Amino acid sequence: MVDIELLIHEIEKEECIWKTSNKDYMDKHSKQKSWINVASVIFSTWSTFSEKEQEAREEWYWALTDCA
Repeated sequence: MVDIELLIHEIEKEECIWKTSNKDYMDKHSKQKSWINVASVIFSTWSTFSEKEQEAREEWYWALTDCA
């Protein structure tokens, strides 16, 4: 289960995800990096995941962005 307050806190730290005036807001690579930063906090064992597992878990951020 994901700690929603922690998730919100981590997203707030990554302004290019949500702040339209951020210079990297439209940069897909910056956003992906920011979402990976969020994932590495939310999933405390992120660095131990294989590349395939990380790719699968990265899909969760696309689901979140589709909801926004």
